Parts: sequence; structure tokens; C-alpha cells
Amino acid sequence: MRFEHHIFICANQKAEGKVCCGESRGLELVQLFRDKLKEHGLAGKVRAQRSGCLDACTKGPTLVI
Repeated sequence: MRFEHHIFICANQKAEGKVCCGESRGLELVQLFRDKLKEHGLAGKVRAQRSGCLDACTKGPTLVI
């Protein structure tokens, strides 16, 4: 495997009116994680990527490492 670790950040978007991470800045978090990994020299070891629903929609943006 190319990466030592993966960070999956929910960026799911649901029908209008339903709570979801994508609407709660999920996509913004993906970019922030990528920027920080690059800043700390971890871009080749750790991958931050968007994911579908992680089933914790009401808790705010969710991620799994």
C-alpha cells in the first residue's frame, strides 16, 4: 500500500433540508487536512480524502483515521 494511513472525511450531501457533513463544511475540512499534511511533510505517508456517509450526521463533520 502506498500510504501508511488514511483519513476519511465525510463530505456526503443529502437531499435539501437533511443534516449532513457535506453541508457542515466537510469539503472544506478535506482541503484543510490536505494542506496541513503537506505543511508537515506527511503528504506521501498520510492521505486525506473525502468519503460518503459515516453515519454520524447529527454530530457535525465526521472523520475516520
